[in-house]
Amino acid sequence: LLLDLMDMSIFDFLSGNLDRHHYERMATLNEQAFVIHIDNGRAFGRAYQDDMSILAPVTQCCLIRYSTYIRLKALYRNQFSLLLD
Repeated sequence: LLLDLMDMSIFDFLSGNLDRHHYERMATLNEQAFVIHIDNGRAFGRAYQDDMSILAPVTQCCLIRYSTYIRLKALYRNQFSLLLD
């Protein structure tokens, strides 16, 4: 669940969503839970302005999935073919 929340914070930063107030957690029949992203009302609002406070959970936790790291690295290097794997 913690890694899902870190992914959500990174997604919010990339999409410029400044007003996420909460999230929901959905449990399936086999007791595995996943995060549902709610409240994207202000997403894509400021395309040329980054608000670093969105990354506060990531800076406090300092833990992300390896697959998320690889995808962010591919985006940074413009290697979009790696994103399709």
